[in-house]
Order: sequence, then C-alpha cells, then structure tokens
Amino acid sequence: MKSNYFTTGRIYIYSIFVAAVDTVTISRDEKDFFNFEELSLRIVGVFSYWLIVKSLADFSERKGYSYKAAMILGILGLPALAGLLSLLLPKIS
Repeated sequence: MKSNYFTTGRIYIYSIFVAAVDTVTISRDEKDFFNFEELSLRIVGVFSYWLIVKSLADFSERKGYSYKAAMILGILGLPALAGLLSLLLPKIS
C-alpha cells in the first residue's frame, strides 16, 4: 500500500469521477440531465465502498497477508455479499 494511488484524497477524486460519469450517462433520467442529489449519494456510496476495501487491504497487510489479494477479495466479495443480503432479507421478514 505504499503507492500514491490509494491515498484517501485520490480515492475521493476517483469516487467523484465514477459517480459523475454514472450520473450523467447510465443513470440519467429523461427529464433531468444532471441531478445533484443523485450525484451526492453516489459519491458517498462509491467513496465508502473504496474506503472499506482500502481498510481491509491495510488490515491484511499489517497481519502479514497480501494486500492485493485482500483488495481483489474485497472488490468481488462486498458486492456479492450485498447482493446475497438483498435476496435474503425479504425472505426473512
């Protein structure tokens, strides 16, 4: 994790870029070209996701494991876990 690409400031800039591209292209509403509320919520979501992945990678590196493996596992595992929880919660209640 010695690379400058994973600092908190750069992660925030990446989050703004990803959220802006998604808000303007993929998730754009027919009536509203740019929705600031949607952009803000997406920035918070993407930024939180990457901070969790970064924290898991830092923790695994301190324990002596590979931070790259932890990042890959976090990138793939967190969305899979969220998808499974979204499928299980309606069945529980």
